[in-house]
Amino acid sequence: MFLEKSTVFSLIADAANGNSTDRERAVATFFEVYSPPLIDYLCYSKKLDQTEAEDVLQSFWAERFLGEDGSSKLLAKFLEKKAREPSISMREYLGRSLSNHVNSYKRRTKGEEVSLDAIEGLEPADDFNQTDFDVSWANRLLARVFEDVRRECSDKGKLTHWKLFEEQALRPAMLNSKAPGYTVLAEKYGFRGPSKVSSAMVNMRRRFKRILEEHVADYAITESNSETESAVRAETDALLELLHRPGHMRIRAFDSDSDYSCGFELDSTDSNAVFLIEKIDAAPALFSSEQDLASAWSDLCEAPLKSWLIESTLDEESSLSDAFYRSEDATLCNEIRSVAKVRGRNRNESELPRDFYVAIYLLAIAAAQVRIGKPISTQSHASLVKRAVKTKEFSWLREQENQLLDSFCESSASKF
Repeated sequence: MFLEKSTVFSLIADAANGNSTDRERAVATFFEVYSPPLIDYLCYSKKLDQTEAEDVLQSFWAERFLGEDGSSKLLAKFLEKKAREPSISMREYLGRSLSNHVNSYKRRTKGEEVSLDAIEGLEPADDFNQTDFDVSWANRLLARVFEDVRRECSDKGKLTHWKLFEEQALRPAMLNSKAPGYTVLAEKYGFRGPSKVSSAMVNMRRRFKRILEEHVADYAITESNSETESAVRAETDALLELLHRPGHMRIRAFDSDSDYSCGFELDSTDSNAVFLIEKIDAAPALFSSEQDLASAWSDLCEAPLKSWLIESTLDEESSLSDAFYRSEDATLCNEIRSVAKVRGRNRNESELPRDFYVAIYLLAIAAAQVRIGKPISTQSHASLVKRAVKTKEFSWLREQENQLLDSFCESSASKF
């Protein structure tokens, strides 16, 4: 689950000092959000088995978290401390408090004397390793994010998008492996060419980032939305940087046919595992292979113009190939040239490579001049020829595009 950014601080305040109804709701929500990463920490770092970890955490909630009236004395202390030290995080405070409790719990079970400071969670936790706690926290949070991203995709009928994201981004990020490429995935999952896979991947990266930040916002405690947004960004960067270090990634990928099981589970057996977030974030990798580029270009040339560029003056299914090799409409070529110029300058990450727009721009000029006999550019012929020669270096151009550019380069400017 996640909490809206504007309600995080009020949740803490309600758990610490709210009326009985709000307090019960806030405490139950707090237990639900924070129990899984705390149990992971106890298992991985304190070497407890699952049952022991659950027993220790239960005593922590009962003895350290709740006061006699049902309010959270731990959160009340946290709010007091945060007022004095604004930089302290809920993650840090919880980790140190739990570590203190584990020490005193073990002493009590052995019949040893426990100091008042230990009972109150105030003694220094000399054996507390913040990095160990943060690693457990980060892995549990990331596993929850994976699960929620897949669940959202399934609920919206877009499970295929999750599978694209898993194969092209998540597994390469976790295994430092090579992504299969958009052409391969388009064929495997029935997408109409790699450009459609590209658009789906952009949406999935945004969904992943949104859900990750929502989970971080569960505990990035601040008093205003603007402060929360800044804190969430800083905390997200810190956790991802932590998972980038060898041995800190404890999530293993496995095959899953379930719509809701995300195909990943916590596992600490690989001491060198890392999470390479750059393999998810990197927009330049959208068309990473020549095969991707050639396939995307071919799909683009044969796709209806209305589906991506303009409303054609030809029939509804007319394409770039129709405009460049069969149409006698110089106005259509000029409109394509103009739109390609604007798109190329204002391209964003969800669209095609900029070189595609460069090629479309020059092919529209060449088609109008060579086939129809009507120049549509105010640039000099010599300048355009230089650009056409450069464009011919694109390896993904088909034979007919190269032939059209050759004819344009060989044509004499004086004819026009």
